[in-house]
Amino acid sequence: MNIKHLIGIALIVPLLALFFTRLFAASLSSFQIDFIHFVSLMVFFIALIDVFFFTFKKSQTKLSKR
Repeated sequence: MNIKHLIGIALIVPLLALFFTRLFAASLSSFQIDFIHFVSLMVFFIALIDVFFFTFKKSQTKLSKR
């Protein structure tokens, strides 16, 4: 599996978790909802940092080849 696919999955899964949390919020306690939001946002931000890192790394390798 390519690293781009893993990052894509890491960006989509937290958003799906947030969507399903909203969908089933009536049957969850407030602690569970807050915990799901916290974990989902942390995974989402880590994936965004990975995207920025790989973009920066790719731009640096293009500059060094010139």
